[in-house]
Amino acid sequence: MVYQLLNQQDNVKVINAAPQEAERWRKFVSDINSSKSGSHDKTFSLLQELNKELLPKVFLTAVNGLTHTDVEVLHSLTSVVSKLSDKERAEVCNVVRWYDYVQHLLQRLDPNVTILPLGKGQASSPTEKDVEPSKKANDAQKEPAKKEQPVPKKTEQAQQEKPKEQASEKKEQPVKKEQPAQKEKKEQPAKGKAAPKAAAPAAESSDFAKVDIRVGHVISVKKHPSADNLYVEEIDLGESAPRTIISGLVKHVPETELLNSNVLVICNLKPRKMQGIDSNGMVLCASTDDKGVVELLVPPAGVKPGERITVEGEDGEPEAELNPKKKQLEKVLPELKTDDEKRACYKGKPFKTSQGFVFSKTLKGGNIN
Repeated sequence: MVYQLLNQQDNVKVINAAPQEAERWRKFVSDINSSKSGSHDKTFSLLQELNKELLPKVFLTAVNGLTHTDVEVLHSLTSVVSKLSDKERAEVCNVVRWYDYVQHLLQRLDPNVTILPLGKGQASSPTEKDVEPSKKANDAQKEPAKKEQPVPKKTEQAQQEKPKEQASEKKEQPVKKEQPAQKEKKEQPAKGKAAPKAAAPAAESSDFAKVDIRVGHVISVKKHPSADNLYVEEIDLGESAPRTIISGLVKHVPETELLNSNVLVICNLKPRKMQGIDSNGMVLCASTDDKGVVELLVPPAGVKPGERITVEGEDGEPEAELNPKKKQLEKVLPELKTDDEKRACYKGKPFKTSQGFVFSKTLKGGNIN
């Protein structure tokens, strides 16, 4: 199975679920497989039950990570999910969100895994055949190493005699003692030639480039258990696991709008505990001065989670972690605005992605923070 192969690769952790959890989901897989030969209604009823269970979850089990159980269930659902109508997909949106996240996570761990294009026809299941080595790789392994061509005896003899001749010539030449004046002159650089310059130090990153702003995909949203105005979000940023990020957006952005949306996230903030839960980043929004209107910034379609936002002329690499004492973020935030075309900008220059610009839905001249 694909998850067994993934587990053998570097930096991949596909872990086991608790025995009781694993057994419970094996029964679900059995029920799904049995229902495929019966009516579609029975299969869809099982999907609806799964949809309710996945509402607050990223993965199937209580373990915070990808498990063999997730991959087993995904494999059993491939033929079912591929045949769902758009209306049915909307009814089981949590199942579709979980399926899409897990299959993309598997593909990041192994590029040979086939992605089921949700909403477009059918795709083959991510099974063992998807992760077999390519034929070229097999051929390369089977091809015997080429034997080293023997050196002709005459050539070998000539090569052996040549060092002897050079040694003999070197021995016959008298050694001249260098006069002190000549030695001193030799060490001076040739007239008219400039001394070699030391390598220029690497240019420092601009203020904007030091801030690591990336595109993220919201895969889970729930209210903070201790604060009514806070959301606890799980956001895919192209890393091995989603990040937990807390945002004060409850009064401004409906939970249904935030779930499954693409957002912009500042990724190199120092982790901060908010009402007992660590937050590992900040979702950027556009807003009016009085915060009466707050809107998510919308990256263009087709941008993958983890892609970094750039601005023309703002070059350099982001800091591993912004230093609060240096006020690095405070230098940038006041310069972030939306322009007359509703594009997100830094000092009037638009945010750029591989697929185009980033927009606010309605705000012109809005603040971004």
